[in-house]
Amino acid sequence: MLILGVFSLVQIILLPGLILLRLVRFRGTFWQGFVYTFALSLLLNYCAVFLLAALNLYSRPVILVLFAIQMILATWLYREDLRKPLFNVFRDLWIRSASALTGLFPTLDEDLPRSQKAVHYVFLLFTLVSLVFALDRIWWSWGIFRDNLGTVFEGWDTVYSWNRWAEVWYGGGIPLDSRFYPQLMPTNWSLTYAFIGDSSIQLFAKSLMSLFVIGIFIQLFDLGITFRQPGYFAAIVLLRALIVKFIGEGISNGYVDTAAAFFALLSLHTILRAQAINVESERRILWIMGIFFAAGAAVTKQAGVYIFPIYLLLTYIFLLRSNYRERVSPTALRNIVIWGIFASLIPLSWYGFKLILISQGVDESEVLINAGYAAQAYGNVDLVTQIVQALQKFGVYLVLFPLIL
Repeated sequence: MLILGVFSLVQIILLPGLILLRLVRFRGTFWQGFVYTFALSLLLNYCAVFLLAALNLYSRPVILVLFAIQMILATWLYREDLRKPLFNVFRDLWIRSASALTGLFPTLDEDLPRSQKAVHYVFLLFTLVSLVFALDRIWWSWGIFRDNLGTVFEGWDTVYSWNRWAEVWYGGGIPLDSRFYPQLMPTNWSLTYAFIGDSSIQLFAKSLMSLFVIGIFIQLFDLGITFRQPGYFAAIVLLRALIVKFIGEGISNGYVDTAAAFFALLSLHTILRAQAINVESERRILWIMGIFFAAGAAVTKQAGVYIFPIYLLLTYIFLLRSNYRERVSPTALRNIVIWGIFASLIPLSWYGFKLILISQGVDESEVLINAGYAAQAYGNVDLVTQIVQALQKFGVYLVLFPLIL
């Protein structure tokens, strides 16, 4: 059971993403590769489970055969890397990491005026303090992951909705009573059950949830290192305070809000990282991956639907900037549009499917139901008053949102 559970996590976290990144010849930092591998694996698994279930082919034997094929393919694609001594791999990673960190503290020109030197020293101090606190928060997120190993789902929505849908997927079906709630996480949870052959063993599925906070922090840390901007480190510190205040135990308890936030931020991460690349082919790969990450947000939770058009708009704006017009060929632009249309099929397939079920009376929309619950919670006041009262509940934490941005 244990080895099959570990194999299921390899499938969910690593295998499909590693294969795809090597096929597209992705080049990036170690941490960038980590979060991209995780996100792509989740999205590819979702598409595979959805397709297999629709074809009545989703079963344990099929999953194990596909896993074996992927293992063989990954071994072949990474055969040169696997020949390297493990010591050399860790040594190179350490050297690159140390070089990136030292790059945050450039040497000072002694000929600068005293006032500029003072500003420089203050900036270096802010960088050092932000870096230390950011690393502490990242270590805290790893602690959340460690402390939740071996635990099971407990939250009401998780037990009676999200995990129940995962059990439906595991049984080879497609949840018909899930309203518009998308299924990226339930499909991936179902893979752990398919590998093990038992949906009552939840510890492997639940262990995934803490990784999203880690992934969010690593994205910000990677941007801080890449652009040498300590503001990204400070954002980690502020974001941790918001997570503890408003999500709490939901970080690891199966609520998919952090997963949706992970994909949403990752789509923005690709746009920002593309600015640091001068090679058009590598920049195009990032933009295209960002489209799929935005699609991933849309099939994680309903709020992620807004990310997809926002990402397309931001990409369009960046492509129209004068310095990008000279660097983006018509062929590259056409490829981005084509892949954008293709990626849109991922959320459209789910929401279109649910629209059909709702129109036939098989399922119902949660929009009016949730609107009714919200109205009751605020004493049936008008919508504007509800929004104002909701914002007031944030208190001083409301200030942290624009600070992080």
